[in-house]
Amino acid sequence: MTKDREDKLNQYIDDLNNEKKPNYDDDLSELFETVRAVRSLRDPQRNAKGVNNKVKKKPIIRKLIATAAMFILFFTGFIYFSGDDTINIASAMMDAYESITGYQGVLSFSYSSQEVDINQVVEIIYQKDNKFHTVTHTNDSKFTRIFDGGEKMISFHGDNPSTVIIDYMDQTSIDFYLKDYHLKDYIHQMQHAIDVEIIDTTTILGQEVDVYQYRFVDDQPFSKVWLNKENLPLKIEANYNGSVMIREFLEFEINPNIDPSIFIYEISSEQEVHYTSEKPEEESLSPTDLLEASGFYVGQIDNTTIEINLVDSETLASSFSILNLSDNELDKIDEASLVTITFDISEDGVVTLYDIKQVDNIKVLGTYLGDADSTFSEFIISGQGRVLAITEEARQYLYDNQVEDEEILLTIEPSSFSQSGIITKIEIK
Repeated sequence: MTKDREDKLNQYIDDLNNEKKPNYDDDLSELFETVRAVRSLRDPQRNAKGVNNKVKKKPIIRKLIATAAMFILFFTGFIYFSGDDTINIASAMMDAYESITGYQGVLSFSYSSQEVDINQVVEIIYQKDNKFHTVTHTNDSKFTRIFDGGEKMISFHGDNPSTVIIDYMDQTSIDFYLKDYHLKDYIHQMQHAIDVEIIDTTTILGQEVDVYQYRFVDDQPFSKVWLNKENLPLKIEANYNGSVMIREFLEFEINPNIDPSIFIYEISSEQEVHYTSEKPEEESLSPTDLLEASGFYVGQIDNTTIEINLVDSETLASSFSILNLSDNELDKIDEASLVTITFDISEDGVVTLYDIKQVDNIKVLGTYLGDADSTFSEFIISGQGRVLAITEEARQYLYDNQVEDEEILLTIEPSSFSQSGIITKIEIK
């Protein structure tokens, strides 16, 4: 590690220790996130009100955190089953995760080396769209985090805290905290291993599991992962130069019936509130900066892009980035349906989707130009020429009322054969 990278890592650890929101260097993002996970494993020195005391940290502590971070990053950030069979396993694991709506369980975490031993138990309730409730037990203490998927995460020590801690959350912060325990993160971490093979079949939590061993280079010891029949990891044991990290679910349930109130915490007037970070500056576009349009949702192109044929926009774009949408937002949208959207177009031409809603029909103003064939007619809508499918009844209305060059109101409904919907009704404006 270069001196500059080491200085950035040390400053990041110091910021976390002092409850400051650290600067986030994209070049070191994976290492920073791992440092955060390792730091969360130790029981922080807290005053009576539950707020970190500012204690001078010895360099050896900072070094141990960095060393542990490098170990965990190496083993949990780079496990990928090589070869066709093992690539299929990794794909099956992600398919299994995508099919569930949430999970809850109790996770045992241990990390041991010559310098440090860490043991924790974490109670986890997670619901997709990034809602989570966790309780971390370390020795005789416990620390709770609650996030409802909105703007603020609530944290506190013990059962009846006199002080609660609020952290403003953005997507980076959410990913940061989910790194500690998130099942999806464990699955993504299955990358870059060699010599992968099934070595045993056993049971965990009454479930039959296949035990795989793997390593990264020939002279390293083997690590192991235990997969249940749904291809979800119930246990991981990583070994490296005398250091061992074990993550194991002691309880695990998928698609539980979760009470929504578990993600809500009401702060009383008697409690003191401590903010560990300032409210982030709004980087997103204001509503007046965003564009609105309606169109026909064709389907998903890949994991980051969908196709929508717009009907009432000057924009001719049809590919939209979905990176700003929440995990399950597209699950609510049927393919071959009509949608309303908000989006923007960057200077380099990237079209980013910010909101999408399915609707029964679209009403737009247009001008009739003529017929393209027996099924489609041509219109000018929002300054653009559009060729749209039209029902016989709607077309007859055009003929009967001689609406050429007049502004008319078109009602468009979904169609099984046209990827722009079909006009079912026309009214003279």
